[in-house]
Amino acid sequence: MGLELEFKYALTGPGQLEELRQELEKAFGPWEAVEMETVYYDTPDQALAARHWTLRVRQENGRPVLTVKTPGPGRARGEWELPGGGLADLSQLQALGAPWEVTSLQPDQLLPRCGARFRRLRLLACLPDAVAELALDQGVLTGGGRDLPFWELEAERKGGSGEALAQWCRSLSEAWHLQEETRSKFARAASLIKT
Repeated sequence: MGLELEFKYALTGPGQLEELRQELEKAFGPWEAVEMETVYYDTPDQALAARHWTLRVRQENGRPVLTVKTPGPGRARGEWELPGGGLADLSQLQALGAPWEVTSLQPDQLLPRCGARFRRLRLLACLPDAVAELALDQGVLTGGGRDLPFWELEAERKGGSGEALAQWCRSLSEAWHLQEETRSKFARAASLIKT
């Protein structure tokens, strides 16, 4: 199983995002911009959401990426990705270790539930004892015919110590007075349907 370890912080708006962009660029180098458009899928009876599983197809600068996420130990989540994949390719994720309950689904058994459109700035940061992808996201979550703007910082471990990344994130959040975002983009977008 691929394990994702990620720390996420809500930002107050575009001003704070821009200030962080400048500071982090000074420390780690230039950002890469990626336009993201995500659709989250589930069965009509929401069997995936009931298990806290996420199935999405995300366009990254126009290229699809099929992803399944499941709860994992502590902060970690199970994550399986297939670049270039769409719903018709779900079975290919089984070879990567994704749960068969998801990989055996057919596209006609799935419905779009909610989504997100955002611009991501990302860079690879070499921290003391860890390597992380830092991302600054700005866009909208969509669900139930409603949009919710968001701004956030993500730090995802790509190598090294999870504790070292956690410590770096704690220091950054204290220095910038950042609020941890405990809900995923999917959870926040899905909540738009219910309210």
